[in-house]
Amino acid sequence: MYHEAQHQLLRFIIGVRVGSVSIDLPAMMRQKDEALTGLSKGTHTGSAVKDLPGITIDEEKVVSFTEALKLKEVSEKLVVTGGGYIGLEMGSDWGSSLGSHVTAVEFGAAIVPSMAAQVRKSFQHSLEKQKLKSELKTKLHAQGGSPSTLEVNIVLVAAERTRFTEGLGIENLGVKVDEFGRVEGIHAIGDVIPGPMFAHKAEEDGVACVELLAGKAGQVNYDTVPGVVYTHSEVASVGKTEEQSQETDKNLGVHIMGPSAGELIHEAVLAMEHGASSEDICSCLPWSSYFE
Repeated sequence: MYHEAQHQLLRFIIGVRVGSVSIDLPAMMRQKDEALTGLSKGTHTGSAVKDLPGITIDEEKVVSFTEALKLKEVSEKLVVTGGGYIGLEMGSDWGSSLGSHVTAVEFGAAIVPSMAAQVRKSFQHSLEKQKLKSELKTKLHAQGGSPSTLEVNIVLVAAERTRFTEGLGIENLGVKVDEFGRVEGIHAIGDVIPGPMFAHKAEEDGVACVELLAGKAGQVNYDTVPGVVYTHSEVASVGKTEEQSQETDKNLGVHIMGPSAGELIHEAVLAMEHGASSEDICSCLPWSSYFE
C-alpha cells in the first residue's frame, strides 16, 4: 500500500507527501479551488498500532498485529497483549489453526467487556479448548512488576489502536484534538471521531459526511452498528447487553455465538433500525432455515 501511494496516489492527491505524512494546506486548497467550491474541511486518517510502555516493537520477537502474518515460522508459545477483538482473532488463528499455545494478557477484568456476560463465558470456554487461555487483571512489563513469568517465543501487540492524528500538522490549521485523539470542529469520519472503531462504521460516517457537505441531512445510528469477533466460532453483537437493558419486547440488543454469527446478526441490525419487536422477527423466518 505504501508503494502504491508513493508511485500512484501522488498523481491524484495534491498536498499529501508520502513518507512521514504531512499536509501542505496551500497546495490542497489550490486543488480544491480548481475542482470544487463550497466544501468544508474533513479528515479520515484512521488509526495505528499503540505501543506498550517500555516495550519496543521490533517486528521480530515483539510484533504488531499488522505484521503478525509475515512471521517466517509458527511460534510454539505466543503471548497476545489485549483481550479485545483483534487480539482474540489473531490468537484464535494461531491456536486453533496453527497449533500454537496462546496466552491473551488482558489488563481488565474480562475479555471483550462489551460482550454479554453469558456469551462471554461460553466464548472464553471455547477459546480455552483452542489452546488460547486468558490472564485477566494482568499487565505486561518489559521487566520488573509482579513475579509471574511467561516463557514465550513471540509477543503479539494487539492491545488497542490509537487514533492517527499526531504528526499531521493539523494543529497548525486550528483543529482541536481531545484527550482520546479525536478531532473536533471539522467534518471527519472513522476512527478519529466518537463511536466504534470499525471499517463499516467509517463507511457510513463517510456517506453521512458527504450528505452534510451537500447540504442534506446525514447521520449514523451508532446503536445499530454491529461488531463481529472473527474467531472459531464467531461472536456477533449489536446494541445493549442484557445487563444494560430493561425487560421489554423491543429489541435493544442481540448477541450471537456460533458458525456464521457475523451473517446472522444482519437481521437483528435491520430489526433494531426499524423498531421491530422480537415477535416481528419470529413471524418472518422461513421454516427450517439457518436464520430460524
